[in-house]
Amino acid sequence: MARPALTPEARRTRRFLWVGAILVVIGLVPVVSVALSSALASAAGCTLNEVSAHPCLILGRDWGDALQAMFVMGWLMLITVPAGAFGLVVLVIGLVRLIAGRRPR
Repeated sequence: MARPALTPEARRTRRFLWVGAILVVIGLVPVVSVALSSALASAAGCTLNEVSAHPCLILGRDWGDALQAMFVMGWLMLITVPAGAFGLVVLVIGLVRLIAGRRPR
């Protein structure tokens, strides 16, 4: 069974939703990176800061440099969190358009 063709308005709304979702994901990447690096360092009992990498043995390997790089990635939040907030606004507008377009007129 073939799906019915989308109207131009439905295509625009779908594109709007995809752009909003991508912006939200981009906005969350540094937040997740900082949270993950902090949790891993804390669980391993390691020191983690932005100044320098400290040795951090996890499963017999030194992950200090990687954890420090993930932690410093938090500075990207200055750019990505506003982009994510804008994406959230785009998502809300797209969902309103989607819901309004499905109502009988």
